[in-house]
Amino acid sequence: MPTTTELLLPYPALGDPPNVPLHLQQLAVATNALLGQRGAWRQDTTGQSVSTGTDTPVTFNTAAVAAVGLSYSGGVFTVSKTGRFHLKGSVTYPWVASLEMWAWLGPASTTTRWDLDTRTAPASTGPPQTLKVDITRAFNNGDTFRLWTWHNRGSSATLDVSYGGTTHFEATYLGAA
Repeated sequence: MPTTTELLLPYPALGDPPNVPLHLQQLAVATNALLGQRGAWRQDTTGQSVSTGTDTPVTFNTAAVAAVGLSYSGGVFTVSKTGRFHLKGSVTYPWVASLEMWAWLGPASTTTRWDLDTRTAPASTGPPQTLKVDITRAFNNGDTFRLWTWHNRGSSATLDVSYGGTTHFEATYLGAA
């Protein structure tokens, strides 16, 4: 029986004999297993100072990510449960005229970018600028990654947390890859 690509739920193929009760049972069992495996975690950060022109990992205040299949220490997330994860992060900088900013998710040991958001603040007065990254990706046990940021202010900038939840990271375990 084929499965959906994202959640790996079974469905009948066109040539399968019709058996609605069996197909519904298979779908229900797979859905129940998937819901039992899933976990979600979200963490905001405090105002972190980011040096200008430096690829900087965003740091968080907790290690309470085990339910999602991750551990966290010193700015590095480590996968402890092989499977597919949905990862979302955002970084907010206070408005500075023409400030160029980047945020991305990528491996802990390099600055490879899996998902990248960039922007330049308007030259006139404006609100804080929020960059957002969002990926679904398969990981193996032991893989590591970070939420990274960069800016070109010319001096350090402190991430803006005055709007509550605008600089954060979320992880959801979706199940086996």
